[in-house]
Amino acid sequence: MTGLPDQRLADAPQESDGVRLRCRTVDPSDTCSRAKGDGTFYAHFDAVKTYSRMILGVAALVVVAGCGGSPLHVGGDGGRAGRGGTAGHDGGITSTCHGLDEASCDVTPGCEAQHCQVCPGMSTFAGCSQPGEPVACPAEACVTAGPCTSLDANSCKARSGCTVLSCPDCMGGQTFVGCAAPGGAGVGCGACPPDCSTLDETSCKANDHCHPGYCTDCSGGQKFTACVGPNEAVACPTTACPLIPAPCANVTTEAACDARIDCHSVFLNPTGCGCIGAGCCAVFSRCADGGKAACKGTPVCQSATPHCEAPAYVVSYTASCYEGCVRPTECAP
Repeated sequence: MTGLPDQRLADAPQESDGVRLRCRTVDPSDTCSRAKGDGTFYAHFDAVKTYSRMILGVAALVVVAGCGGSPLHVGGDGGRAGRGGTAGHDGGITSTCHGLDEASCDVTPGCEAQHCQVCPGMSTFAGCSQPGEPVACPAEACVTAGPCTSLDANSCKARSGCTVLSCPDCMGGQTFVGCAAPGGAGVGCGACPPDCSTLDETSCKANDHCHPGYCTDCSGGQKFTACVGPNEAVACPTTACPLIPAPCANVTTEAACDARIDCHSVFLNPTGCGCIGAGCCAVFSRCADGGKAACKGTPVCQSATPHCEAPAYVVSYTASCYEGCVRPTECAP
């Protein structure tokens, strides 16, 4: 056998001295040998054709694996379609990375998450694209927040970088006094003032936090009622003051005077009225003080003793003189 045998020799059964030998191999360095007697038979393969088939097979496997199992379509892009895009008829690239969120972009071969810095020290996801593809970042869009000290209570609570400052309201609760950045000096609240309601009038006047409260008494005067705090008013009790009656001397009728338990009626008993009967001439003179008349006495005055028709009327006395005529039923014991 001379020269390189045709590829058919590798597939055809070989014989040497009556011994059949079939060789199937892809390595050109391998030999199929079978010794018989003093001679050896060799079968060789076409190395060039075998290498060509190997290269084409391996290349096809690499393309399939690199494209996620999709066959490679070689076009005018020079094979770039297998790296995150598909080639168009005009040779451009439509990226499969566009439209992916950040998490999906990070796990997709051939894609890269892009970020833009919109505020100092702060970056944000700006899209998904192929490595090296330019990204259009917006202009800086930071909004500078005002200081915590300018915020009210609700705004201070809503901002994470601020702390509400409060003090006891001295009534069991808390009152907002300011807003500051965390770790600041805080605020000095001070001690609560004393309970004003426990102070007397003198102590209440001496305390700058309290003031005395007064209510009107039944005589029209002002009476200390309680010590109260700032902007507080004292609650005056509802008191039914007793009615102060008018003086007996102001009563002008016999009936009104007799209705008063602190007064008694005094009469004048003129003579010669022409009526018949004891005391028929007596008339109401005035209303005197005292529920009962003094029908016994020693007058020191120089006045004449009044005429009182007995037994209907008797003489009554003041402390030093005569009072007039009264009914015997009005006399004190």
